[in-house]
Amino acid sequence: VYKRQGTVYAKLGNLKKAEISFRKAIKLKPDAPEGHYNLGRLCEEVGLLDDAIAAYQQALQIDPAFNPAQINLGAIFLSRGEENSAVKTFQKALSHDPEKRALYLSLGNAYLKKAAFDQAAIAYQIVKDQKPQSQAAEIGLGNAAFEKGDTIRAISHFKKAISLNPENPVSYINLGTAYAAQGILEAAIVE
Repeated sequence: VYKRQGTVYAKLGNLKKAEISFRKAIKLKPDAPEGHYNLGRLCEEVGLLDDAIAAYQQALQIDPAFNPAQINLGAIFLSRGEENSAVKTFQKALSHDPEKRALYLSLGNAYLKKAAFDQAAIAYQIVKDQKPQSQAAEIGLGNAAFEKGDTIRAISHFKKAISLNPENPVSYINLGTAYAAQGILEAAIVE
């Protein structure tokens, strides 16, 4: 009851009442990871990242396989520039759900920010192998190749990403950047 109530309050923007409801839910079921997770999401939403981390970690102490908390925790670490912690968190989540493409994308992004470009490419390639039409995987592979200095491969991936979704401007921006890095300014402008 309190979990649903807290969710409704949060959607209505009444964050204080949402917090009270989530804390009541935790008090009733302290061994349920969902209450801690919901409190963590609320804290994250209002920018209390240390409190969000604590709530997610509490959820994971209760249930180490509770991947929603792992995913959000990893995203916070990544946003704070704590790439090593993000990588470990996403790897732990993957140990519980190795088929989840979004986790490999997140892991690839963490490796990319860490400048571990080969590992990033491996993570993105796993996504592409699972879903060959993944634009996000193509963009990730292109970014990893570009950062390694392989602009030809990067261009190929960005072109593929554009063919998969011509509406996404990120692919065009990255393709133009790769062309410019090669000194092919006309192609950068046209693309």
